[in-house]
Amino acid sequence: MATQESAMSSSQFDALPEPLGAARSSAESETRWPISRCAAIGAALGLCWGILARIWMRLISTEPEFTWSGTLAIITFATWLGMGIGLVYGTRLAARRRWLGLLAIPGILLFTGAGITLFPSFALGSAIWNRAESTALRWLLAAVGWASVVGPTYFIWNDGRFDEDTLTALPTLDLAVLTIGYGVMSLSVAYAAWFLWRPVHPAPTRTELGDDLAEAVPFGHLHPGDRTRPANYREE
Repeated sequence: MATQESAMSSSQFDALPEPLGAARSSAESETRWPISRCAAIGAALGLCWGILARIWMRLISTEPEFTWSGTLAIITFATWLGMGIGLVYGTRLAARRRWLGLLAIPGILLFTGAGITLFPSFALGSAIWNRAESTALRWLLAAVGWASVVGPTYFIWNDGRFDEDTLTALPTLDLAVLTIGYGVMSLSVAYAAWFLWRPVHPAPTRTELGDDLAEAVPFGHLHPGDRTRPANYREE
């Protein structure tokens, strides 16, 4: 059985130089958010999104039709996409098993049919939270992101202002439910997509820390691809 002769407590970590504090933070992030947990949280959020989206569709429909096939399709694809995004984020955070992110691809079927209007938000909306070093580029990308969210929302609002059957203006409350509900869904999809690209801080490698500094980091907190055993590690 492999054990480590001495473990470093949280207080000991606090007493180390700043680079080690950052190393601890990164290591703790990887430990606190394993791939399976990220996938589970993503799936749960996707499920909630799918249920709320289905309720919204029921509220805005002039001729409500409830079918189990349609409902299950929306909820399934939303849950799958959420799980896939969680997998991508978890594997990036752990810096391993990146291939698991391919499982997110079937979830994109959520944006077929009536869901196609949400695809621009998913594809470009995450640029709202971009962290480009250049201020001008950051603002430009954010503008593109907002356009991908606001544009389709405006289209939905403009298209729904009048009842095509009665040729009368849609009641204010109904129009508010239509516009605000779609806007929230669009923005939430854009934010979910941000987890596909947002910067992460995986556990540091021995090369990044340096040999002397790496000796103080408990074995298992180094980057999975460079877990060189520290000097105080021994086999039993």
